[in-house]
Amino acid sequence: MANFPGVDGVLGDTDGHVYTIQATIAEDHDDPTDGIRKVWAQMNKEVRETRTWHSVVVVDDKQTARGYMNDSDDIALVRNRKVYNWVCDLSD
Repeated sequence: MANFPGVDGVLGDTDGHVYTIQATIAEDHDDPTDGIRKVWAQMNKEVRETRTWHSVVVVDDKQTARGYMNDSDDIALVRNRKVYNWVCDLSD
């Protein structure tokens, strides 16, 4: 069993995307960067290098969402591969 800090799950689709997912209600949260890099290392080369990577974070309030948005520049992996960041606030 693998442990990816700041990543609760990983999803992929047939359109060439990989999504790391984190859901939290804590104001103090784990940065998913290390977990995403560990997920990257676990994937085979084809998945790593041909898929578009996304980090999706689901939170319960606007303040926590702002914290993720301020902390999360797109994460560089290797050779111009980056992870696009998405934050979803469920408070409304």
